[in-house]
Formats: sequence, structure tokens, C-alpha cells
Amino acid sequence: MEALERIRENLTEEILKNIVGLDIELIYLESYKITQNTGFIDTAGIMHYEIRDCEDTFRKYYRYGNSQKMLRDTIYKEFARLSGRNRATLPLRNRIQSIPIQVIRGIPFVLGYISG
Repeated sequence: MEALERIRENLTEEILKNIVGLDIELIYLESYKITQNTGFIDTAGIMHYEIRDCEDTFRKYYRYGNSQKMLRDTIYKEFARLSGRNRATLPLRNRIQSIPIQVIRGIPFVLGYISG
């Protein structure tokens, strides 16, 4: 609970109401600052929202981009960078195959980031 309280103290109510996608990273970061004894619970029951169609995909990644930009002027600004993930460890074939997925997700993400 202490980690959640720290996040509440560090973010405005507007950001707290609208942030999606990065909430788990923020909770982990604040938990780790309290105790380095954090880990993975493989039995945790977490509901996961599945994407049904292109509209859901657009909406989800648009909100992710928007959320990421909201953090840019906070103490969590390291999460607001557009660095992307390094996929260089994947075989070339897999990287090429993932390009369409990256484009489908990336366009709404960037639009959400820009409009944020």
C-alpha cells in the first residue's frame, strides 16, 4: 500500500484517472524503492483485456501513447521516453515478421503520444 500512496503523492489526479499500461511499472518501481525484496508471483490471478478488433487495437495503443506522454513532466519521466524495445537479440527472420505488428501498434501509439 505504501507504494500506491507514493504514486498518488507524485502524480496529479488527472494523470491517475487516465494512465493505462504503465501502472504496473510504476508500482514495481515504488515497491522496489521500499524494499528490494520484490519478485514474481506466478499464482496471481490478473484479468487481462483481450483485443477483439482493429478498433480495440487502435484505442488501446493510442491510450498507451497518451499515458506515456503524461508522465513526461513527472518524477517518472524515464517512462515517457520513446526508446522502444531492443529486438536485436531476436533472429532476423523474427524481427522482419514482427514489422507489421509493430506498425499496427506503433501508429496509434505515436498518435496518442503526439496528441497527449
